[in-house]
Amino acid sequence: MVFARHVFRGLERPLNHADNMNADRDVFVYTWRSETDYEWVGSPFDGRLVERTPPSGRVFVVLVREEAAADGDVFGSIERWNWVREDPGFRMRQ
Repeated sequence: MVFARHVFRGLERPLNHADNMNADRDVFVYTWRSETDYEWVGSPFDGRLVERTPPSGRVFVVLVREEAAADGDVFGSIERWNWVREDPGFRMRQ
């Protein structure tokens, strides 16, 4: 996610997770336009990556849920990743 062009905090919908009724505030959405895409072809055990052209007019997003660490560090878990339609108000340059 070092290539992220934008990062947004929070979701535009409520999220309850582990008794946290405001878990939507703990989600970060990282976005960027990737120059490549990959698809796993074959079985989970003997498949291979095939390079693909990224979908036109789409950006790659990764949703990360921030989690509290016992030692005060910050870490999180990746909850979802996918391609979404690019918002014209946040056009990304390659």
